[in-house]
Amino acid sequence: MKKCIFLAFVAMAFIACEKSPDTPSKICSGHIFGTLGCTDEQHENFYKGYFIATNDNDTILSFNLDVKDSITVQYGTYRISHIEIPYSFTFSILKPTDSGYIHFAPPVEDAMHCPPITKPLDEIPQAIITPCK
Repeated sequence: MKKCIFLAFVAMAFIACEKSPDTPSKICSGHIFGTLGCTDEQHENFYKGYFIATNDNDTILSFNLDVKDSITVQYGTYRISHIEIPYSFTFSILKPTDSGYIHFAPPVEDAMHCPPITKPLDEIPQAIITPCK
């Protein structure tokens, strides 16, 4: 009985210490390597997104990055020359049920003009970027 209680306590400790998806990651830097122009299937609004590679080799997609007016985004997904993000930041991964999550309306990819992003979009997590001050 004591072993069962001890094992239950250890299991709870591991679960409690596991990083929540809502918890911002550590401070990092990174660069933009692609863009995404799409409409949301629910609201039909046009959104500009940016594919980001962090210094920890995480790949994320963000629609709230503070460079929206300084990078031209064509419709679809495109690989671009690396653009360094000029500040440190943290990020929080969004769940599809979160209010800031963008559900894409097809089509979102056009490989006729620029090299496309080759990883499937549903495998790249959407994230909220928070600049560090």
